Amino acid sequence: MSITRDGKKIAIGVNGVGSARVYDLSGSNPTQVGNDINYGSNAAWRAISLADDGNRIAIPVLNQKTGVFDWDGTSWNKLGEDLIKPPASPSLGEKV
Repeated sequence: MSITRDGKKIAIGVNGVGSARVYDLSGSNPTQVGNDINYGSNAAWRAISLADDGNRIAIPVLNQKTGVFDWDGTSWNKLGEDLIKPPASPSLGEKV
């Protein structure tokens, strides 16, 4: 789980499903921002990181890769290539 600095958006991983959801908390009821962000069932949801403005999220897959997604006002879009763990490096994805 990750929350924006102002507390108006929160990202929550859906364990075992391989997706994350971002919610806008600024109204009287939380509303989901776009659709689920699907990145694989092995994603490390406890380590996801939401940018301060809530428009970018990094989702790691432990010891493999990290994907970054941007919100364009309509949908979540993958930004560039995955960040791949170098073979000789320590664990990737424990913290983003």
